[in-house]
Amino acid sequence: MKLPGNEKNWDADLLQKNLVDITTRWTEVKEVSVSASPTVKYKELVNLINTTQKTLPKVFISGG
Repeated sequence: MKLPGNEKNWDADLLQKNLVDITTRWTEVKEVSVSASPTVKYKELVNLINTTQKTLPKVFISGG
């Protein structure tokens, strides 16, 4: 799934809603892997991970 919005102004609420929808539909999904382009600031990646962990506690960072 691509991040809702764009890498400079992503929508945390919409991301959270999408993750809840996914985990409700596919209950076997228990973890997620995220990756970011080199232009994404570290702080934004951490914010993304924190938002994601509200629904999926296991978040892995993958290289691109």
